[in-house]
Amino acid sequence: MHREGKVGSTRHELDAWMATLPQPRTIAMEATIFTGWIYDHLQPHASAVKVAHPLMLRAIALAKKKNDKIDASKIADCLRCDFLPECHMASTEIRDRRRILRYRHLIMRQMVQTKKGVSGLLLETGVEHTKSRLHKVGYFRRLTTTNSEIDDSIRPLLRISRETIERCQKTGPRLLLLLHRPLWFGKNVAARDLQPLRPACFLAVCRQCGMSPCAGLTALKTISPPIEAGKSGPTEHNRVH
Repeated sequence: MHREGKVGSTRHELDAWMATLPQPRTIAMEATIFTGWIYDHLQPHASAVKVAHPLMLRAIALAKKKNDKIDASKIADCLRCDFLPECHMASTEIRDRRRILRYRHLIMRQMVQTKKGVSGLLLETGVEHTKSRLHKVGYFRRLTTTNSEIDDSIRPLLRISRETIERCQKTGPRLLLLLHRPLWFGKNVAARDLQPLRPACFLAVCRQCGMSPCAGLTALKTISPPIEAGKSGPTEHNRVH
């Protein structure tokens, strides 16, 4: 063991720590919520940055005694013995889009839970309503203003719930607009050598595959390999004779 210490998870402390390390550097860390930006920040300053898969690190997962110091020591031992189980780190662009998708999923889930809460309030107080039309704007407004069965104690709750649903309905499309930014296949290739994805073509492919634009963007940014403009046609391996 050359040296042990503690480093804060800030860019300033990481830069100061990197300046004290000899070259070449190989850095290993466990996958956590901080891993993404730390990986991007350290990658230009090290010969290799490896992220350990937490579930595959049996030496850590099966240990009876766990703390940050012991975990770091075991990760260093695995790296030294070339026994570190690495996990795939997606590119920054893909991780940014996944973050937007996760946030959109959170908003949509909150909207569904709020709709269920509105229905539960009406069922709890015995208010007759049409379930299939409950969340239509016009029907909900007439129900809350003309139905005498609605108790005054739940009217504020219904109003707040309706405002939350409308806010979520407006937020969802705005998040999808963030995903419809100009897309490029790949990141390590020069932009002039890449073929841009046209929105009209992308939407046509989504319709043919029977998937929503949101699901199509997820699949596209996750599994699509780089496509070079000069090699977009059939190659020797896939040309049909």
